[in-house]
Amino acid sequence: MSQGLEGYLYVLFDAYSTRCKIGRTTRTGSKRQRSIMGAHPVPTINVLYARVANCVASEAQCHRHFASRRVNGEWFDIQADEAIEYIHEHIDWCELDFESLGKIASYIITAHLSMGR
Repeated sequence: MSQGLEGYLYVLFDAYSTRCKIGRTTRTGSKRQRSIMGAHPVPTINVLYARVANCVASEAQCHRHFASRRVNGEWFDIQADEAIEYIHEHIDWCELDFESLGKIASYIITAHLSMGR
């Protein structure tokens, strides 16, 4: 793995808007995601966490692929399964951890009910 670039690619899912944030971090244990999730005004779930040899290049590749669906910054109008599928098939990952789509669907329903949507 390339020194200094090894890290993690992650996908956060906003249950209310059903949008995803694709980001990167060099921190282990999802600390970066938890800080973003805590600051986000609506519930989010960490749907994917992939260890990659080059987190900068992997994030850039994902951002290019979904560029036409960018909403703001690193947030994209894509479904969680689209992000998972793309990363699984097109990113050179070393280790992949993700939530089941059933759990994500349950989370969306719960979030929408709690927000009166």
